[in-house]
Parts: sequence; structure tokens; C-alpha cells
Amino acid sequence: MALQFVLGGSGSGKSEYVQNYAIKLATEDRKNNVLMIVPDQFTMQTQWQMANRHPDGGILNIDVLSFSRLPRKVFEEVGQPKRMLLDDTGKCLLIKRGASKIKDDLHVLSRGMDNSGWSAEVKSVVSEFMQYNVSPDMIDSIKDNCNSVSLKNKLADIKLLYEAFLKECEDKYITREEILDMFVDRLPMSKKVASSTIIFDGFTGFTPIQIKAITALLRIAKDVIITFPFDNDERENPYKLNDDNYLFNLTKKNIRSILTECDNNRIEVLKEVRLKEDVRHKSNEALSYLEKNLFRKGDDKKCNANDSIQITKCSDIDSECHIICENILQ
Repeated sequence: MALQFVLGGSGSGKSEYVQNYAIKLATEDRKNNVLMIVPDQFTMQTQWQMANRHPDGGILNIDVLSFSRLPRKVFEEVGQPKRMLLDDTGKCLLIKRGASKIKDDLHVLSRGMDNSGWSAEVKSVVSEFMQYNVSPDMIDSIKDNCNSVSLKNKLADIKLLYEAFLKECEDKYITREEILDMFVDRLPMSKKVASSTIIFDGFTGFTPIQIKAITALLRIAKDVIITFPFDNDERENPYKLNDDNYLFNLTKKNIRSILTECDNNRIEVLKEVRLKEDVRHKSNEALSYLEKNLFRKGDDKKCNANDSIQITKCSDIDSECHIICENILQ
């Protein structure tokens, strides 16, 4: 069990590096299982890239998954939860039903209950709380330290609505945010994950519940590799936090959170891989200059402008889409 970070800027070849590493593992021994975890929108693209890079033209012992598909893979092996999975519409309906039972106890948020978008807004707040492990008791502690009466009343209402929603779900339904919690509980029973190398690619950061899932994987998987966007300047220390204005501070915070879990669970951390060369933009001076200098200070060097960067002002989103489609067709 070991963890390794792969760090590099945009276009430095992080995805290519881990994909080639996964293919190398998979071809050396057919018993080596590799799980590639990528954002939902990149699963198909990553599968296509892996199949094209693989010498056999297929990825039999490499699975490309996302955080939403990874639990399903484990549940197929060890058994699925009995509770029904709620989608967004189901959440809104349960919030509406729960709110109707506590309407008289609400101070502020009861006013808009009859509006069409009210339950969707409350659902978004509740989903965010569940994603970041915010419990009703934590809302109470925040409320107690709040000086604004108006904000106190809103937080009190949100807490009541949150508790009402959880009560409606109890023993009957499960949300997508809770799936990862159930995944963590059942993960130790999975023999396939225990014999797999896990690679996380394409993420700029992780939520607390996702870090909890990564920690659980670190405990049982053979190895875990995580890519992060980071400054190509090798003088920059990925383990030392900067001020909040630093471009890659989110990466540093995520690395620190994961390393803290590694220390708590006595998991070995290998030396990071630093990819410093801008492979993607090396033939385009303007894009390479932007990658190195955008939102950074201290470089007065200029570059020659060319047609690779265009700025277009549009009146609305439809016009933007129209212009983009025209450029794609050209």
C-alpha cells in the first residue's frame, strides 16, 4: 500500500503518463487490475484514449470509472444497499413533503414554499451539506456564533428542513451523496479492489467525502496514484501552503488533507513525480505563454501575438454557441 502524486501544469502530460503506466501494469501481468477514476464527463474520452494507446487495442483488465460508478462496481461484487437511490426529483419531493410537516416552525423560509423553484434551492443546499459532511449539529454551532438575527433564523430553518429531509429518507431512501459513505463501509469486503492499483486523474480537488473514500482505498488497494495540476516551476514546494491568492493553493490543501490521512493510517508516501515540460503547447508560443503566466506575478516578458487566441464579445449565450460551432466547422 503506497501513495504517489503526479504533479504538473496544464499540458505537461499527466494523463498520458498515468495512462501509459496503467497500460504497462496491465500488459506485464494479466492478473494486474487497474482502476482509473476520472470525472464523470471524461469516462468515455479516457476509455477511447486508453484503447488507442493499448498495444492490443483493448483494456480488458483496466476499468475506467468515476466516483459515481466506482461504488456500483463494488456493490456488484459485495451486494447493493437495500434502500432506493434518490434522484434530484425525488429529493425535491421529499423536501416538499418534509417541509409541509414543519411549516409552522419555520421563521423565514416558509414564505416561498409555494414557489416552483423553492424545493430545488433547498435541495441544492442540503446536497452541498451532505457532500461536505455538514451535519445538523454543525449548523447549530455555526448559528450560535452568528451575530446577524436574520442569518440565525435562516440557519435555524435550514437545520429544520435538513432534519426533516433526513427523517423522510430514514431506512427507505439513499442519496447520491450517501453512496460514497456506504461504499466506504463495504469496501473492505471487495477482493477486486484489494488486488488493484487505483489511479485518480483529471481532478483539480476533492470534497471531504471523496477524500474519505480515497483514504479507504489507500488502506486496502495495492497502490494509489493521484494527479494534480501544479506549477511547472520546480522551486515551488507542493507541501508548503501559500496565501489564498496562490493559483495552486487548492492543490496544496488537497495534498495536505490526503497526507494527513496517510499519517493517521500509516500509509507509505512515495516521492512525487514532477512533469515540468509543457508538451501540449510547445509548438504554440502564445498558448504556452498564457499557461506559464496567466494569474501569476513577476514575469514582464512579452510574447508575439498570433491567431491562436481570439476574443469575441457576444450579446448572449446563443450567439456564443453559434460562433463556436462556426469555428469548429471551419
